[in-house]
Amino acid sequence: MPIPLQKQFTYEVSRAEADFLSPGMRVAVPFGKSKIFTALVYEKHNKPPTAYEAKEIHQILDESPLITEPQLKFWEWISAYYMCSLGEVMRASLPSFFLLESETVIRRNDQTFPNTELSEDERAIFSAVQHQTAI
Repeated sequence: MPIPLQKQFTYEVSRAEADFLSPGMRVAVPFGKSKIFTALVYEKHNKPPTAYEAKEIHQILDESPLITEPQLKFWEWISAYYMCSLGEVMRASLPSFFLLESETVIRRNDQTFPNTELSEDERAIFSAVQHQTAI
């Protein structure tokens, strides 16, 4: 997760999700009482956490890894060299567009609209943004 924590967290996934997921893919995960963060799959394992109960992931965001395993190894080196968390390296390395959080606000740009067909997911997002109320 793109937050300064010194350890990774374990989340529960179904067998089908585990078969589909690979290190470097983004997932939306609950963190705390009501926040959702974009996280990267770091590793897959069958070891349940002992200090807390693993929550289920909220959603898989990618169809293939966004970050390669060599990039993850490089991030580990950066984290050790600069004595910072992997989350801080993730936040500095990825464009903010890829780091959606529960406070993220998405607004429609009325000045430009692509002349291409939208996928079902893109249409749903566009429709939601059109109907949201400003805070």
